[in-house]
Amino acid sequence: MKIHFFTIVLNGEPFVEHHLKEFAKLTFDWHWHVIEGVADHQGDTAWGKANGGHIPKVYGEDFLSSDGTKEYLNSIVGHQQVTIYRKSNSFWNHKTEMVNAPIGNIKEPCLLFQVDVDELWTAEALERTRRMFIDDPARHSAYFYCYYFFGPRKYVTSEDSWGTRGVYWMRCWRFQPGCSWKSHEPVCLVNAAGVDVGRIHPFPMEETRSNGITFQHFAYSTEKDVLFKEHYYGYRNATSKWKALQAKKGPIQVKRFLPWIDGWDCIVDDWDEAKNGKLLVDLPPID
Repeated sequence: MKIHFFTIVLNGEPFVEHHLKEFAKLTFDWHWHVIEGVADHQGDTAWGKANGGHIPKVYGEDFLSSDGTKEYLNSIVGHQQVTIYRKSNSFWNHKTEMVNAPIGNIKEPCLLFQVDVDELWTAEALERTRRMFIDDPARHSAYFYCYYFFGPRKYVTSEDSWGTRGVYWMRCWRFQPGCSWKSHEPVCLVNAAGVDVGRIHPFPMEETRSNGITFQHFAYSTEKDVLFKEHYYGYRNATSKWKALQAKKGPIQVKRFLPWIDGWDCIVDDWDEAKNGKLLVDLPPID
């Protein structure tokens, strides 16, 4: 069973270079679809503009990345298992258009796997995911447990809260030709009959987690990414509040610093390598 991975990206350093190194370790056939560029505030990404957000000028004159991501992607253009999609000198209309860009190039039944640029997986976790789908043909999608980061080493330790709820992280679907993305926020892959594939007997998070399948999501781990979210999604003063969070030690309620976080039960603490293992990216500490 082949896996088609897809990633949308703008300014994805230092995370973007992790993925191909892990995919190269896989023992099965795979392909990586990378969609680069800027998503306009339309469709299912319009909520950012409604929230007071705007698109900051962090991209190049060609509407592509300006942090080295474009150059890295250019260096792997010739890779037989990588396809890169770009819109010519303009915004993409929305993220749904971006994730639909590779669909016409997927001609076979397979697993379709969303890998956001700052979501880091190991080859072992991907191998185990594929094996679960092979062993249980009735399953059509899967939820996963996410180690969600609010800093280079600060991650969510609370269970069933922001970032760790079992209904958050659907990342893999059983794909048949004729499927397409109805929306990206929330993710909704529909088959040729219009049925939401994600609702067809999914693996729950508890089941994949018990099989040792998790990933690390560095959503708020670099200042440049937090600043982009502040502008794009309208999260007021996000960067200064995030920096204040980094200065605190021990268990912390994230909502004290980032008020748009859903719920006072979301607690972060510093990563414990003895308990959780190695971080998949080495980020510098915050000044």
